[in-house]
Parts: sequence; C-alpha cells; structure tokens
Amino acid sequence: MNHFFNTILTILLISLGFKITYAQDIKVVENAINGYAKENLGDVVNSPTSELTPVISADGSILYFVRKNHPENKGDRGSDDIWFTKLENNIWKPAQNIGSPLNNESHNGVISITTDKNTLFVAHQYHPDGTFNKQGLSSTSLQEDGTWSMPQPVLIQDFYNTNQFYGYCFSSNRQYLIMTIEREDTHGSMDLYLSKLEEDGSYGIPQNMGVLINSTRDEFSPFLAADNQSLYFASEGHPGYGAADIFVSRRLDDTWLNWSEPENLGSEINTEGFDAYFTIPASGDYAYLVSNQNSIGASDIFRVKVAEAAKPLPTILITGKLTDPESGNPLQGEVIYYETGNPEELGRTDNNPRDGSFTIAVPAGKSYRLVPNVPEKSIPETTIDLTDKDSYEEITITFNEVTSSSNIFFDFDSYQLTLEAQTQLDEVIAKLKSNANLNIQLIGHTDNTGDLQYNLLLSQWRTQSAQDYLIQSGISTTRISTDWKGETQPSQSNETLEGRQSNRRIEIELSTQ
Repeated sequence: MNHFFNTILTILLISLGFKITYAQDIKVVENAINGYAKENLGDVVNSPTSELTPVISADGSILYFVRKNHPENKGDRGSDDIWFTKLENNIWKPAQNIGSPLNNESHNGVISITTDKNTLFVAHQYHPDGTFNKQGLSSTSLQEDGTWSMPQPVLIQDFYNTNQFYGYCFSSNRQYLIMTIEREDTHGSMDLYLSKLEEDGSYGIPQNMGVLINSTRDEFSPFLAADNQSLYFASEGHPGYGAADIFVSRRLDDTWLNWSEPENLGSEINTEGFDAYFTIPASGDYAYLVSNQNSIGASDIFRVKVAEAAKPLPTILITGKLTDPESGNPLQGEVIYYETGNPEELGRTDNNPRDGSFTIAVPAGKSYRLVPNVPEKSIPETTIDLTDKDSYEEITITFNEVTSSSNIFFDFDSYQLTLEAQTQLDEVIAKLKSNANLNIQLIGHTDNTGDLQYNLLLSQWRTQSAQDYLIQSGISTTRISTDWKGETQPSQSNETLEGRQSNRRIEIELSTQ
C-alpha cells in the first residue's frame, strides 16, 4: 500500500513541475556524456497518437512498435495495434499496420523478434479465431506468402502475474525468457524474472533475478541485446534522474541469475520524466526509445547514439541460405550451432520458408560449428573462425551441399563408356546445365584383378573417358574435378563376380560451389 501512495505522490509532484531526485549517488555508465542528441524518427514513423514499446531486429532493418488510439487500429479507441517500419537505404519507410491475425480488438504488441526475423513473440494468447484469450504471450511464424501465422501460446510453467502490466524479452537463441511481472516473491511491484527453455518446449518456473538487479519498486520494459549478455530495462527504484530511468546490466555467468550491478545510461538518455522502452540492434550504433519531449504526438520513437560502455558486446551476425542446388528452391530446415570444441548446443534457428535464408548472432572472438538439419538431405556442417574479430560484423557463409552421389560401371579391363553409362551421364549433364552453381567430381576405381600399378592407370583412363564426355557436351573444365584410386577403395568384396563388377566404377558427386 505504501508503494501505491508513493507512486501517486511521485506522479502528482511531477505534474506540478517538481523534479524528483534521489539521495543516493547515481551509478552511471562510463563516459556517458558525449553530446549525443535524441533524433525523432519523423512523421513516417510517428503519428499524432502515441507510439510505444519499440523492438528492433538484430540487424537493425525492421522496427516493430505499438501505436495507441490510432484511427486505423483494429480495435476500439484506446486499443493498441502492432505497426512496423523497414529501413531501406538508411531511411525509415512509412509505418504499416501489421493487420490480422496479430492485431485484434485487444491490446496487441510485439515482445521480441528472433535474430532471423522469421518468428515474432507477441503479447497475450489468442483463441483459434484470432480473438483475445488470456494474459501471457504467443509466437507467430512468417509464412511463404509473407503473412504471419495464427499465434500459438508460449507455455510457461506455474505462470501467473498479479500485476496488470508486464514485459518480456527472449535471448537471441530462444533458450531464455526474461520477464517483468509481479509474483509472491517479488521485491517491489514488478521484478525481473528468468525462465529457461525445457526439453518439452515450455519455459520453466519463473525465477526472481535477485535484489542486485531488482529494486523495491517497478522494473519493466526489458530488452536483451543480440549478444545475450547486455540487458536493458527501466526502473523506478534504482537511483536516477526522473520518475523512471533506463539501465544496463551484464550477465556474468552461465547460470543467467548472476548479473552486474545496474548502471544508469546517463542524462543524454534519461530525463527528469519517464524514460523506458529501450531497444538496440547488434551493432549498437543507435538505440531506439520512447520520449514525449519534442514529440509529434503524445509519445514518439526516437533514436540516439549511446556511450561506448553502454553498447552490446561485440557480436557477429552470420547469414546464409539452405537451398536445393538441383532446383534452386529453398529447403525447409534449421541450423544448429555450437562453439567449436564444446558439444553443448548454443542454439538453433529455423530458416525463412520463402528463400531459405537464416541468421544467427554469436559473440565475436570465438570459433563456431554450424550444423544444418534438413529432412532427407545430407548437408555437411561448416566451421567459421571468428577469433580475430573484435567488433560488430555481418558475415555470409555458404554450405557445400552434396545433392547426389551415384556410380557408372565398366566392363572388365575397359575404360569405354557403355550405352547405359552414357545415359546416366546425360542425366547428370542436364542437371549441370540447369544449375550453374553445381560442380561435379569424378573418382575412378577398379577391381583387384591384375597389376596394382596398371589398375591405377585404368582407373585414371576411366575417369578421363567420363570427363571427355562431359566436356564434349559443353560442361566447362572449371566445374569438373577428378581423382582415381585404382583397386584401393573397393565398394564390395572382390571375392565374388558381382563384387568385382561393382568395383569397376566411377563415383559421381554433385555439389554446390
């Protein structure tokens, strides 16, 4: 009850023009004063009504936010709808209402966007017909036609929130969920809580993140940067400049419950009023936040440069595509990633169903192993060494996907192509001509009949016959690689007639560049 009256008194004093200060020293990030000014995103993003709760993608290319009381909102007056804007050529495009099924008659908002931008986490849970169900949160996926799927509930064990307000954010690998809610063990009104992804797909019982990060008053509007270590949030309880200030705290270990003492982002970010809803891309170049100072409407979205000490830790965005080299069509699958030498999974990401693209965020200065997981396809994993990287960067990788492996066979002691072998090669040539990204490898073999050195030459002649046939059909030599093994790598036992016939072969492998 004392908290309630203190809050009312604070609001009353601010409305009368009084400045609210604290007796405690304000712990501010290093070198917070740099002459940076907040820049209004302008009327292509902001409107005469309120813009709230911005969430920026890791690559900084798309910004989701809530627009309140707007005439184009789906709900009645007072409703909140999800809107978004895209950055093209360093210019924000006119904001658009995201529409159904994400917007309904209730209060709608984006909580988090995954690094690959293929999944959104949104406020509350939905009935199958798209209407409001209950408090909580849901996830929605990008469809092949560019629309969003009907949101599905995100399950949190023993979840309840005794406060009418809430806030959520996810780690970039989706393994952890951070919430601002009120529960029986809350230290103030709303506290920061942590839930870990369980094997059944639900998130575990919320754990209070402790008294170092939680004050005796409200903590809210959490945002975890792409580095999975820098947590930004607003607080009414930690010493600051106004009614609510924005702070940063760094994760100190893998328990996710040990965080550094929160630091105030300083007076270039925080004011004598209410400051919250801070979001920042992986680059850390600009942060986005809400302010009512010099606004077009009641509250607008601004961007501002932040002090170096307040930026996320150096992060690398790795992008790539999972596509079928034979057809060029996107493959539906996921990429699982690990730190090299560590068998524990760091995370996984689904790819975009429209073009096969994916994006993951990893800390700079380490080496990583990326393992594609595509049904009925064998795609070799790849390793990327980032040990020499110490700043934000975007890197594109290519998987070398083996799309097919087959054999053509030869008569005894012959390197002449049979009619059947020519037919098989014609099919391969058609694939090579239809997809310029395909290369071919030819590996010649023999059975063990005869001299070892002669068999090595025979396997070379067989490989040369197939290579000549490809070149005569218009396939460039730059796309053909060859090798020969003689009798050293039999596919079957040479003890039988059938086995020796199987060993008189050329292995053909098609792969992307």
